[in-house]
Amino acid sequence: MVDESRDVSGHEQLSVVLRLVDIEIKTSDENHPPSLFKEYFLGFIKLNEFDAQTLTDEIVKFLSSLNIDLNYCIAMCFDGASVLSGKHAGVQALLRQQHIPNAIYVHCYAHKLNLVICNVTKSVPCLSEFYSIISKIYTYFHTSSVTNETLKRIQRQLKIDCSILSITTIKKWAETRWDSRWTSIQSVIENYKALNQSLEELVDEGTERLIDTRGLLLALKEPLFVVTIFILHGLLGKIKILSDQLKSKSIDFGKAHTLISAVIHQINELRSQEEFSTLFGQITAFCVENNIELNVKVKQRRQTTISTRFKNCSVTSTIGQREKIDNDSKYRDFIFYPVIDSILVEMDDRFSKSNMEILRGISSLSPDSSTFLEGCA
Repeated sequence: MVDESRDVSGHEQLSVVLRLVDIEIKTSDENHPPSLFKEYFLGFIKLNEFDAQTLTDEIVKFLSSLNIDLNYCIAMCFDGASVLSGKHAGVQALLRQQHIPNAIYVHCYAHKLNLVICNVTKSVPCLSEFYSIISKIYTYFHTSSVTNETLKRIQRQLKIDCSILSITTIKKWAETRWDSRWTSIQSVIENYKALNQSLEELVDEGTERLIDTRGLLLALKEPLFVVTIFILHGLLGKIKILSDQLKSKSIDFGKAHTLISAVIHQINELRSQEEFSTLFGQITAFCVENNIELNVKVKQRRQTTISTRFKNCSVTSTIGQREKIDNDSKYRDFIFYPVIDSILVEMDDRFSKSNMEILRGISSLSPDSSTFLEGCA
């Protein structure tokens, strides 16, 4: 297993992990049978060039230096980067063509979830602006000791347990780690009151950060922001559980099939008026508690519309037009349903029917599976 990463100095490198099957392992303890599967981190490979052939040569050279015989390699696992996973000229293709012809390539299923969420944020118009606000909140409270100390003091006043860093720390949103998006959303929800009070206090001080402070305060109290954060928290929370399970050392293909199918079914079941009404009830209660008017009619200076140049054209790309979202039905139709639909489309694309059938076949060998030995004579 190989993945690209950067060290603290910004130098690109490959991290290499080896998973093996130990068929000679023995134990005298019948109650605790040993695991046949072992996993070892072998080290980093520093890179100066990043083309597929160079990466292939460096991987082979690194493994050979550790006296690892490539003839025993039965599979390789990378993420979806084209230089690694390319069908004809990627590292996986070159390794099979030049060194290990019988090895199979496995796309990291946890990384596929990252691709799902990344594409969802691009396909729903309001999400890019939403994540921009989340990122600015993190930057605002982590680049200044004044803002950071103000937030901590107000957290103590609100009796938020500051010893639990997972609760009080505002998490950073990262492009390459989708689950950081869920943790950043979670941290904003848990610290919403503290963030609002901190910004209100900092606005009154009138420092050089006044414009940024006032802008973030208005953004946090915007009904569209609150609705979006609750919708994403609920939907991404289900995928977060799946992501954690897929990264577990004990996961196998049978369990992966069951978990993926279950999450897809759960998300599909959420697409109903009843589920949205339940969620909107929670949002309404939150807004009442924090003095936010949900269905307020915001006066807009200018409504962006489609240019007359496109009057008789079929437009298939975004052109700046935005729908005014200011009531529950529009929150449902323009955020809740589109996010669910986008997730389901991406999940179906990334976890294709053929792949799921393979996983289903493997899961049929497990006694815990509902399809155990299904179709066997």
